[in-house]
Amino acid sequence: MKHTCILAVVSAMIFAFSACGIKPTAANGATNSQQPDALMEEWRAIAASKPEEVDQARIIQIANTLAEHGPEALEPFFAVIEDPDATPVKKMLAVMSLSAHVDQSHAPRLMALSEPEHDAVTRGCAVHLLNNTGTPEAVFHVRDLMDDEDPHVSKVATMVMLRTGHGEALERTLALWDAPDTSAQDRTNIVLGIPDMVAMACLRVFEEACCNEELERHARQRAIQVLEFLGNEDSLPAVAACLEAEEDAELRTMLEAARAEIQKRVDEGVTLTPMQIPAGMDIQFKAIPPDEAEEQEEDTDTEE
Repeated sequence: MKHTCILAVVSAMIFAFSACGIKPTAANGATNSQQPDALMEEWRAIAASKPEEVDQARIIQIANTLAEHGPEALEPFFAVIEDPDATPVKKMLAVMSLSAHVDQSHAPRLMALSEPEHDAVTRGCAVHLLNNTGTPEAVFHVRDLMDDEDPHVSKVATMVMLRTGHGEALERTLALWDAPDTSAQDRTNIVLGIPDMVAMACLRVFEEACCNEELERHARQRAIQVLEFLGNEDSLPAVAACLEAEEDAELRTMLEAARAEIQKRVDEGVTLTPMQIPAGMDIQFKAIPPDEAEEQEEDTDTEE
C-alpha cells in the first residue's frame, strides 16, 4: 500500500511539472559549483528530500546546466532510472530532469526500459519520457502499453497518450474519473493531464474538481482556470456552490473571476466551440505504424 501511494505522489509531481511548465534560470558560464560532479551531488541531496519538500525548480536548473556540458553529463539521470534500487522519488525526479533533453536517439533505450522485465516504476518512467522523443515508434509503443498487464504502467501510458489528445485515452480517463474507488492522486493527475484541446469535452471533470478539497491545490487551480476560459452556463452552479463553501482567499478570488467571465459570456450570448486539430496533426488517427509504413514503401518500390 505504501509503495502504491509513493507511485501516486511522484506521478502527480510529474504531471504538475508538465502542466505548470517550470522554466529554468539560464546558467552564466561554468563555474566550479556548476561542474557536473558538483551539480550531481547537489541534485542527489535534493532528491533525498521528502517529495513535498523537493525544490523542483532547482532540479530543472541543474539538469539544464548539465545539458550545456553535453549528452554525457546527463547519463547519471539515465543511471538513476535504470537502477533497480533507486527510490521511486529519485526516478521520477530523473524523469523531470531529462524531459526537455531526450530526443529520437533515446527512443530505443527508453522502449527497452519499458519492457516487462523491469519494475513498474522504471517502466513508468520510461513511458513518461518516450512521448518526448517525438518518434512514431515511441508513440505507438506507448499506445500499446495502455493495455499492459501492470496497472501502473497502463495508467501512465494512458495519461501520456491523453496529453496528445488520443480519443481512446480520453475515454479511459473519463471512466477512471467516474470510478468510485479512484484515488485523489489519480484525480489530480487527470485534472492536470487533460490537454486544452479536449478540455471542452471534459468540463464536468473541471466542474467537479474545482471544489474538491482532496485534490492537490494546483489541480484545483487549473480546474478553476479552465472554467474561467471555457465554462458555460451549465458550469455556473458548480462555481457558485464552490464559492459559497470556499474559505481560501486566493481560490475565492479565482472563483469570482471565473464566475464573472462565464456570466459575461452567457449575457453576451457567446458560444465557444471546441478547438479543431489542424489536418495532419491528429497523430493517433493519421499516423501509420512503422511496420505498415515499411510495407507501403516496399509496395511503392515494386510498382516503380
